[in-house]
Amino acid sequence: MLCADASGVLHAHEGTVNGAGGALDWLRERVAIDVDRALAALSPTPGATEPPLFMNGVGGLGAPFWRPDFPVEFVGDGDDTAQLAAVLESIAFLLGVNLEALGRSAQVERIRLSGGLARSDYLCRCLADTSSLAVERYALTEATARGAAFLAAGEPDSWQTPPLERVFKPTGDAALAARYARWREEMGRRGART
Repeated sequence: MLCADASGVLHAHEGTVNGAGGALDWLRERVAIDVDRALAALSPTPGATEPPLFMNGVGGLGAPFWRPDFPVEFVGDGDDTAQLAAVLESIAFLLGVNLEALGRSAQVERIRLSGGLARSDYLCRCLADTSSLAVERYALTEATARGAAFLAAGEPDSWQTPPLERVFKPTGDAALAARYARWREEMGRRGART
């Protein structure tokens, strides 16, 4: 999308990931653990058991695949906590594919993450490693509400950026990179091609 006026030109790119919050809702109905509590406690470094892969078709696949009928399933076994890790990884993987597509037409330097899932250190770490970009998490997580307030206030010059809480930098996690490569292969086998 392009918007231009006397003050300049603004380019906006969008990538749609349908199965983020909806995937956690889907998981809540299928596991015995308290997903919200486990989400907060999930270690940024997975345990000895590697999570399965999650084929995240919850709500259909958005960009860049555009498949409304994509199956939802785990590839491999894992306990409830490993399945939660797999769901979070699938969100990072879907975002990673979108960021790769975006990178073909625009330079991406960092990711600013907000919303409820931004509270997950595990997701932030996975996204940093999957994208090879720094992920910035701000102290205020609801950017949408803040943006609406900014517009309602008439875009004041005195509006301040919320403080940065934490930056997650890529760590070169080889096991995660291998799961991402296998996930992409599985997506392709199921007909999800970019």
